[in-house]
Amino acid sequence: MAAQGSLFRKYALYFTTLVTAVLVSSGSFLILVGFALVGEGLGSHAPKGSIYFAMAFSVDVELLNMRPRARAARRRARVPAGPIRLRRPLSGEPPSGPARAASGPVE
Repeated sequence: MAAQGSLFRKYALYFTTLVTAVLVSSGSFLILVGFALVGEGLGSHAPKGSIYFAMAFSVDVELLNMRPRARAARRRARVPAGPIRLRRPLSGEPPSGPARAASGPVE
């Protein structure tokens, strides 16, 4: 049972570091729960349903945003950075290109 917990923890840590939005959301969830617990300790009651709804709503929004972000990242990866600029040929050097013959004897 302990091995399963550590395996889950490993993958959860990998996922949260891979997706920074999830890392920020999990931090905000901890802060939200912490404030709710402190409020309960001081005698103020916060309805649990509203806390759970806020968490579920933020998870839904992040899931909806993950897809367009992934598409945009794939699109950026496909677009070349720009034209390749080659150096100018030195004086007396033949132009380089695919039609240039190999220099030296062919063996």
